[in-house]
Amino acid sequence: MNRIAFLLGTLLTLSLSQTASAAVELYKQNFDAFTPCSTTCGAACVLGESWENDPADNVPNRDWATDFGGTPSSPTGPSDDRTGGGNYLYFESSSSCSGSDTANVTSPVIDLTSTVSPGVSFWYHMYGSSMGDLHVDILDENKNVLQLDVIPSITDNKDEWQNASFPIVAYIGQKIRVRFRGVSGSSYWSDMAIDDFEAFDLVPDVGITSLGGPKQQACGTSAANIVVNVSNFGAEAVDVPVEVTLSGAVNTVLNATLPGVLAFGETKKLELGPVDLLNGGTLSVSAKTVLMGDTDTANDTYEDDVQIKSAVIPVAPPAATVCPGSSAVFAATLEADASAVWFDANDGGNLIGLGSIFSTPETANTAIAMGPHSDGISPGGGTINKHTTSTMGATTALN
Repeated sequence: MNRIAFLLGTLLTLSLSQTASAAVELYKQNFDAFTPCSTTCGAACVLGESWENDPADNVPNRDWATDFGGTPSSPTGPSDDRTGGGNYLYFESSSSCSGSDTANVTSPVIDLTSTVSPGVSFWYHMYGSSMGDLHVDILDENKNVLQLDVIPSITDNKDEWQNASFPIVAYIGQKIRVRFRGVSGSSYWSDMAIDDFEAFDLVPDVGITSLGGPKQQACGTSAANIVVNVSNFGAEAVDVPVEVTLSGAVNTVLNATLPGVLAFGETKKLELGPVDLLNGGTLSVSAKTVLMGDTDTANDTYEDDVQIKSAVIPVAPPAATVCPGSSAVFAATLEADASAVWFDANDGGNLIGLGSIFSTPETANTAIAMGPHSDGISPGGGTINKHTTSTMGATTALN
């Protein structure tokens, strides 16, 4: 089944590769079983399966015709149906059929009495330098107009099939028809066509599509949030419950609700937590939606392993990379009765610390040098009489 994508009140154009599972088919027609008609301007065409040309068009016998393999005029109209080898319906614009003539074709009755979130999809082809306009109207089952131009009128000059879809939730509980109203352009380069008409009903279907945080190689913190992206593949959902199971770097289960409305095709992020990831490690995340009535649980869950950097730096590294707000710890191994001083440059620089252990300031890219001493330093600090330095390492702060 083709995925039908729409937002309320918004017309979307879809690629051919888009597919969906969260829709129940109400009606489908590709016109391949229809008998081809004459492609001459003004010729009458009797369609099949309760599709009807309107006998009350403003010019007699301006009918939509069943056709295949390309319209007789060039360069205008399709060269084939959308999938290849089948039929389509088109409005011939040659001769007297050009110049704002109108042809109406109406679908069979579509029953919306038991629907949840119904919509319509169709494919159109509008190729020609003087292309006219295609209008889509909603009629009741007796062909009385309920709404003109349920979507904005369409015109184009592209030699390709394009998809359009729209909601019909305003007519839930009713029986309707869809009318295509073609208005020809100023010359015969105005052959428009439609194919692969479908009415459908979206059903509940949500799921976790990605992990928004923490990112790979992120610095650990004591209050990290888990961020998941929740997507809707079906009918409008409200207050979607989410469960996240964490293992490895931390072992816990988090529950939260994505508040408010999640429309079809929409994705929103949800933050859960916080959790303590200060020590880093591998964090295994399994996140899922638990929406009651979800029709496709196969796409509910998203799993990933995230590597978290520890914000706790081990003692005496030759060099250290620290997270924001953290510091590296360097330690000197000293002989008996010896002490040490610490400098911010290998050639001496500024005195920044005393003692066998030194924690770097929380600043970026600090070179650390250690000067061992056996005399000249009083126990509580004081004047440095002499020093020799040896490089202990450097710190690099992550942004």
